[in-house]
Formats: sequence, C-alpha cells, structure tokens
Amino acid sequence: MDSSHVFEAIQIQKQNSLQRQLGLVLDENANLRCKGRMEYADLTEGARQPILLPKGEWFTRLIVEKTHKDVLHSGVSQTLSSIRKRFSIPSGRATVRSVLRQCLTCRRHEGGAYKMPDMAPLPKSHVAESAPFARTGVDYLGPLYVKGKNSVNKVWICLFTCLVTRAVHLEMMNNMFSDELLMGL
Repeated sequence: MDSSHVFEAIQIQKQNSLQRQLGLVLDENANLRCKGRMEYADLTEGARQPILLPKGEWFTRLIVEKTHKDVLHSGVSQTLSSIRKRFSIPSGRATVRSVLRQCLTCRRHEGGAYKMPDMAPLPKSHVAESAPFARTGVDYLGPLYVKGKNSVNKVWICLFTCLVTRAVHLEMMNNMFSDELLMGL
C-alpha cells in the first residue's frame, strides 16, 4: 500500500472517529452540527446542536475575536461559554486562549510583570556603629536529644543573633525556663 493511501486512510479513520464522538450531522444549510443529549432541552437550536468549527481556521479565530469583544474582553472561560451557545470547537479552550493572548486591548489593560516596591531603609539600630552583640535577637530551637553515659537528655539550643555584625552564638539549655535563659545570657 502506498504511503499516500495510508495517510488518506488515517484521515478517514480520524473523521469517522470524530463523527462518532460528536454525533455529527448535516443540517439543511450544509453545516456540520454536533448532536448531543440535549435534544429535548428547552434551549435554542445552537445550544442543543452547535455548529462545528475547525480549530485552526481563520474563520474560527474571527468568531472567537468577535465573541471576545461582545463579552467586553472577559477572560477565556466567559468567552468560551458565550461561543458554546452557538458553536462547538474541538480543543476550544486552547483555541480561545491563543486568540486572547493576541488581543491588544487586553494586553494593554492587563499591564506588565509585577514590579517590586522600593525597599524600606534599615532601622537605625541595625546600621549604627556599635559593639558586637550590643543589640541582640534571641530564639530557641529544639528539643534535641543528647545521649549521655547512662541516659538520653532533652536539651534546647538558645540562639543569640547580633543585629550589627550578624554573628551567631549558640548556648545549650537544659530547659526553657526564664532562669535558664538568664544564665545563658
């Protein structure tokens, strides 16, 4: 079998598969319509049996652009919902998203990337010249378990941070009571 015949056979198979999945029928105006389960619903004919639009075609892009303008430049979901009232597009969300990315009005109003605000100046106590550990931050971490000769003891680490030089000093504490902190200080 020739490769062109194989390609044609695959195309016909894809069309038949799509026709079965979407229940495609021709209406009186030679439009392909998707026949679904909403046949007896109290909806318009376009909502019950939407017209099938090909996903990569110029006409489909025009329909998406017009609908996007009609819904006042709303997002992908709103535009797609409005399109689905009359039309069906395979891979509709991806098609609508690609058209909306090129909408100049939306791009202009959306703005650019997030701009970091200016950093606040450091407090005077952090930048003033002073002796190490004149201004200190304190924090605890733990508990840690230390193995002794006959037992396992629970200890905590008290972390002293110098706010001027950013040096760190660690003290081992036996408990978290204030008198133990004062002894470590």
